[in-house]
Amino acid sequence: MSLERNLEEVVRCLNRIKRQGVITGYALIGGLSVSTWGFPRGTKDIDLLVSLSLEATHRLKAFFSALEGEGFKPEVFRGGHLDPVPYLVKITHKDVPVDILIATRRWEDEAVERAVKVDFHGVKVPVVPLEYLIVMKLKSGGPRDLLDAEELLKTGGDIETIKGLAIRLRVDKRLDKLRRKGR
Repeated sequence: MSLERNLEEVVRCLNRIKRQGVITGYALIGGLSVSTWGFPRGTKDIDLLVSLSLEATHRLKAFFSALEGEGFKPEVFRGGHLDPVPYLVKITHKDVPVDILIATRRWEDEAVERAVKVDFHGVKVPVVPLEYLIVMKLKSGGPRDLLDAEELLKTGGDIETIKGLAIRLRVDKRLDKLRRKGR
């Protein structure tokens, strides 16, 4: 089964969970979202950002139960206080790894709220906005992430929004460096 077909099925599950009121929303992030914004990028997994609510950590148990109700066996990994990914839920759908980052910061909830719906074979998939994706990649800061951010900057986006988010997330120096490199 293709990665896209797996994504469709995972999205249908998340839509059911959303209708139950367990999550407030979700958005595609990672390699598939990079490809969505016009920079083809190979990936073997599905990465999602999920908003539970402003009190996300209190709703994790309900989210796990909902995932189990959909036939998944969620595993949670908890990062430290300063970890950029405080909660990561891993599931597998037909041998495809799915990483679900739990939104714990206001800007992450904003990214989900402002997601752009993209049609994947008749299924509308919310994708994190380009500006947020660029800044998320800068925040992650790994070599692959910085390369993604550099390429995504070339595809466009509102530079003032990107700058504002970069300042807010304290990655403005990384953004400046990439912009100078791209000249």
